[in-house]
Amino acid sequence: MKFSMLTLAVVVLFSCNGGGGASVASESADLQGFTSTEMAGSNAVYSEKKDGTGKIVEFGYTVNGKKNGTWIKNNVEGGKIQFLESYVDGQLNGPTLEFDTRGQVIKRSDFKAGVYDGIVATYKFGRVEKSTPYVKGVIEGTYEEFNGQGKIQKMIEFKNGKQDGALKYYDEQGNVTLEYQYKNGEKVSGGIVE
Repeated sequence: MKFSMLTLAVVVLFSCNGGGGASVASESADLQGFTSTEMAGSNAVYSEKKDGTGKIVEFGYTVNGKKNGTWIKNNVEGGKIQFLESYVDGQLNGPTLEFDTRGQVIKRSDFKAGVYDGIVATYKFGRVEKSTPYVKGVIEGTYEEFNGQGKIQKMIEFKNGKQDGALKYYDEQGNVTLEYQYKNGEKVSGGIVE
């Protein structure tokens, strides 16, 4: 399961492309401490950084001095992947995954042009804990929280970064116990649901 999840993540990261949305200025990669190798027949440069024991702690490709493609940062203690990030011209573009020391995904963030665009979710033991939707760096849509069994506990509607719509709390059986309505960040009605 871990291998198939990692394989899927790598495929997704290699297939993502840039474009659209709010733009964050791209930066040249800070490659201090990296060993770089030019790739024959292209303008890509492979760079890797090793710790004092010779273990690779970070690696990826640059083009014209900017990170491009998949970059991997390894956990120094265990040597396992800690971060898997995707770049286009020095900006995060596509999904970024963070792993715990056991190799399980603990956070996924979707980016376009260096800002959140898509779902940002945290996980515990392979289950979603929180899921937040973004459009061009602003919360937009339905935020959700889940309990340890994967059942919904809380749901909040957002529009343009402000609460707008329902805020609901759920019991263990999935019944709504508390519901409020918001408009443009202001609570307009609601209370205990009987």
